[in-house]
Amino acid sequence: MKKRIAIIAFLAVCASTTTLRAQWGIRYILPQTETVTQAGLGDLWLIGLGADFDLSDRTSCGVDLIFDTNWNDYGKDRRSTTTTYYGSSAYYSEKLKVYGLQYRSQFHFSDNDRTSVYVGSTLGIRYLRQTVTGDVYTNSSSNSGNYDTVIASGNGVLVPIGLRLGLRGGLEGGYADLYVGVGYALGSSGSLANAPYIDDRSEVSPLNLQIGLALGFGR
Repeated sequence: MKKRIAIIAFLAVCASTTTLRAQWGIRYILPQTETVTQAGLGDLWLIGLGADFDLSDRTSCGVDLIFDTNWNDYGKDRRSTTTTYYGSSAYYSEKLKVYGLQYRSQFHFSDNDRTSVYVGSTLGIRYLRQTVTGDVYTNSSSNSGNYDTVIASGNGVLVPIGLRLGLRGGLEGGYADLYVGVGYALGSSGSLANAPYIDDRSEVSPLNLQIGLALGFGR
């Protein structure tokens, strides 16, 4: 249901913005890394589709629909960590699912019908689901022990507000956009899954950093 609402909102923003455009383009985000948790840049990778609109020679805007690339339930799509819980070792793997919308508004330092540097503001929403599978090992006085496996999950919402600096080509024909962003994420805090043994890197990050590349085609 939430995915359908996000897609409808994405299409509505695109439709309302097209009435203002001089030129427009469709972009494929390939890829974007973002700090949703405190694990840092490079831990989460996003892809998506977006639309770009030139409003004047120096201003533009856009909207993106993004998804995580954690499609599998094992291997590279899960982050594994060993921690300590009540004096005993604890091993867990974490899977983070993310999807959301992002609105962008940019000012270009030269005419945007050709390659130009821009700075702008961003406003987004991220829907999160964190699933943690933990194995907690407990030693006994007889030097034997056992593992208890527990699966915990939780949902959250973030609203990142920030600034973006980028280099974008003109929208006519093929174009690229290379960008970095920084912002503050309002909303959920701590860890989403109720698993007390997970470490700080699995907690939601209030600092939102982005690095990405988008390729598109416009007219």
